Amino acid sequence: MVGAAGAVALLLLTFSAAAQARTTTATACSTQGVLTHASAGGYKLVRITAEGLSCTKARAVAREVAQQVIHNKPVGVPGVMGFGMSTQTCTGCTPTTEISLTYSSGGKLTVSLRGPGSGKSVPSPNPAPPGSITV
Repeated sequence: MVGAAGAVALLLLTFSAAAQARTTTATACSTQGVLTHASAGGYKLVRITAEGLSCTKARAVAREVAQQVIHNKPVGVPGVMGFGMSTQTCTGCTPTTEISLTYSSGGKLTVSLRGPGSGKSVPSPNPAPPGSITV
């Protein structure tokens, strides 16, 4: 038989494990309204996926990253310790570029942009000035 202290400890472990599982699950955040047609230059934000970040924070960072990358500018993202950028192409479709950010806190953000219908991919950004991270 488990005493009251044992039951409380078991309950805390259960809640702790459930909370940890929630923080490591990626969440798809809404892209609606993040970029306006006029500011996107023909590019479309098609997906934002966040892990360990709120969708509010993820959408704000995605807006900033997308604007800088679309306009071929360096992007300084505070707290980011790693990034990746890849473009998927296929015959007859518009290329999709995925920008992945990893935060020092363990959070992850993935922003997916689709180039205009002309088949152009998202431009690669210029080198960042010292002290900022280029994504």
